[in-house]
Amino acid sequence: MNNNPSPGNKAGGLSTILEKSLGAVAKGGTTVMSEVYEYSELVRAKGREIFETILRIASGERSKSERLGYGDSEFVPWQVGAVM
Repeated sequence: MNNNPSPGNKAGGLSTILEKSLGAVAKGGTTVMSEVYEYSELVRAKGREIFETILRIASGERSKSERLGYGDSEFVPWQVGAVM
């Protein structure tokens, strides 16, 4: 890697990939880590939580984005049930 950002990044004022990476770190937030998993350790509880959330949203519950006013509440990315 030659440490040169893409033309779009240069146009945005970045001079190196390092600057871009530091920006990503700064946007990472300040949430405290709640768990640390060992390499290859299964994360069933989080997987179950994600799966159940997807099912609730697919069943019509408003997503967090919709509750906060982002996105179109009429948008349904998939059809559930019979489609005529």
